[in-house]
Amino acid sequence: MKKIVCISVLSVLLIGCKANDSVQSTDHAAALAGLNYLNLTAEDKKDLLDEYWIAEKKQEPRYPLDAAFNQLSGCVDMLVGIDKDGKATAVSIITSFPKGIFDANAIEALSHWQWVASAKNSAKQPVLTSIKFDFTVSGSKNLTKAEQQCDYVHTVD
Repeated sequence: MKKIVCISVLSVLLIGCKANDSVQSTDHAAALAGLNYLNLTAEDKKDLLDEYWIAEKKQEPRYPLDAAFNQLSGCVDMLVGIDKDGKATAVSIITSFPKGIFDANAIEALSHWQWVASAKNSAKQPVLTSIKFDFTVSGSKNLTKAEQQCDYVHTVD
């Protein structure tokens, strides 16, 4: 009985914490359509982000209660535009594992990020980049598959 009450209370708290102004996920074509963003998504350009924008405020994503309860690890790789005001726009999921489990929490966390233009970017050139969140839990039931799909190695200290 205590377990059910605790889970119910946690569920209510998590639902209550969800922001209404979160960045919405779009598909890749819609994310790119009509935007005048400098594309930094190519492998040889990913390191250039700091030349344009510096993350001033970051928020880590919340671990989904169901994923924690089921001991699931995974990742979400997102395409994101950083607009002239240093806010995340046009977020699109590139890949996620397990599909759909962590997506909403990753997008929600990214909606709270804020960037400031670097000294080299006085014109505040909007850019398109990718950001990846890894979700790992101790005793993960899908650790081997998550390591393969997410390209990370979980180490125990």
